[in-house]
Amino acid sequence: MNPLRTVRNLLDDWAVRSQSTARRNAMLACTTLAKHRAEVLEVDEFFAARYPTRVVVAHG
Repeated sequence: MNPLRTVRNLLDDWAVRSQSTARRNAMLACTTLAKHRAEVLEVDEFFAARYPTRVVVAHG
């Protein structure tokens, strides 16, 4: 077995694993952010329906 080939294989495997982990983390972060955004919108809609804004009419 060629030692240089083994080192190259280890480096190639590390690069693939590292990229896969980074991609998984990015997808997880996107999912978490999307869920949070949906929750914020749901709360905003709830309060908008519960406490409608009042129209202020200026006298003049």
